Amino acid sequence: MIERKKMIGFANYLADESAKITMSFFCKDLKIDNKSKDGYDPVTQADQEAEKVIRSILMKEFPNHGIFGEELEKYGSDKGFHWVIDPIDGTRAYISQLPLWGTLIALNDGNEPIFGLVDQPFLEKRFFGFNDESFMIRNKKKVFLRTSNTTNLEESVMTCTDPFLFNSDEKRSFEKLISKVKMRRFGLDCTGFCLLASGHLDIVIEARLKPYDVQALIPIIKGSGGKITTWEGGDPSNGGNILATCNDKLHDKVSNLLL
Repeated sequence: MIERKKMIGFANYLADESAKITMSFFCKDLKIDNKSKDGYDPVTQADQEAEKVIRSILMKEFPNHGIFGEELEKYGSDKGFHWVIDPIDGTRAYISQLPLWGTLIALNDGNEPIFGLVDQPFLEKRFFGFNDESFMIRNKKKVFLRTSNTTNLEESVMTCTDPFLFNSDEKRSFEKLISKVKMRRFGLDCTGFCLLASGHLDIVIEARLKPYDVQALIPIIKGSGGKITTWEGGDPSNGGNILATCNDKLHDKVSNLLL
């Protein structure tokens, strides 16, 4: 285990070094490749270079730890301590010059993510989670995070990144949910989870996430008092269809609508 104060310092270092790359490419002309054969899954040089930087630091500091990232080959084992990286969560936002993207880094102990970082360098926000506490640092000010106490669907604010990513069955469940809530906003990527942890949103629902899309977010949501699972109530660490809410009561109500 890494002592918590050292973990925060090391995570800040990782985020600082990654941000040098992502910010140097942001709002610039970029070569964009498509990783998908039957859809659109963009990747840029910024994604790849940022992951290379993060990996090089991790391999030097923790040579016995595994690494699982979005853009490069898996390194080492995931049976013990390993790092899970999404160098740019929200690549579509990034290439559209929208600021709602972030770098996600998680440390998994072999069973679950025990630390998560979301860095949003353009917004100058950095979120940290340890399952039992979450906080944000902005302008060198540390603010502890707490989810809202909303328990009624009719008073809830929800988000998903893109409702068109749901298949037909998922869309029917999604439409039942949006018919009940007070307000919905779209296109937030990792920002939606951070806003939930900060008490500004109440529900995040996503489909077909990968482990690197969600592992860093799990300790942040848990540490702020929220609940995050698959739609069926299972472990979200492996990705899939993900539901995050501000508390257990609201989570139960949303789950009943989705299933």
